[in-house]
Amino acid sequence: MWTRTLCLLFATVLVTAASGCFGIGTAPPNFKDQETKFDSTVQLYNHAKDLYRNGNYTPAKAEFIDALNQFKDNKAAYETISKQNISSKEKKIASDMSSNAEQYAYAAAFMRDAADSGARGDHDNAYAIELNADEFDLVARNNYQDNKQAMEEYWNSQKQ
Repeated sequence: MWTRTLCLLFATVLVTAASGCFGIGTAPPNFKDQETKFDSTVQLYNHAKDLYRNGNYTPAKAEFIDALNQFKDNKAAYETISKQNISSKEKKIASDMSSNAEQYAYAAAFMRDAADSGARGDHDNAYAIELNADEFDLVARNNYQDNKQAMEEYWNSQKQ
């Protein structure tokens, strides 16, 4: 009986570990993969803004919520990357991208609220909220371009 219990316990641990429940076998995020995820989140956010501008407030709100959650995931991933054994330049870029994801998350949260107000017909309030979002959006967009350029320059310098 003791042997059966031990075998069953071992099999359970093995299956659980193989499925990744304990994080065993899962690779930490890296710049290349995360850059693609961040780019797609920015595209989702921009699509949600297009929906909002076209008066499609309910679908825009849903996409802003999705973008907000993805920006939070991007922020966490870049924080994880910055804690890895990487160069100081890479740590700075990861930290900057984490901050950038947070800036976009704020913009997405404001736009979510603006879309909600727009859906209720309160367009004056939606506009006021949108102005706050525009400030975060402008900073996030500029930092995003600067951070991407810094990343690409760093990678190109490493290839030589």
